[in-house]
Amino acid sequence: MQQGAYNPSINSSVADFMSAVSEPSEQEVMGKVVRDLLNDGQRLSRRTLCTRLISQLDRASCKKEQAIYQTLVGYLFVR
Repeated sequence: MQQGAYNPSINSSVADFMSAVSEPSEQEVMGKVVRDLLNDGQRLSRRTLCTRLISQLDRASCKKEQAIYQTLVGYLFVR
C-alpha cells in the first residue's frame, strides 16, 4: 500500500469540508457584532444589537449572510 498517494475523491471531500467550515456560524457572527459594538464604545443592548444586525443585513453580499443576519435579528424578538 502506497502512503501519500494522490486520491482525488479524498482531496475533494476535504476541500468540501473545509469550505463548509470556513463560513461563520451564527454564534461567530453575533460574537463579532458584539465585539465591534464594544470596541466602538457603544452600550450593549437589544436595540444596539438590532440596529447593527440590520445594518449588516443591508450590506450582506450573499443569501447565506442575509439568512444568518435575519435569523439573528429574529432571535432578539423571541421570548
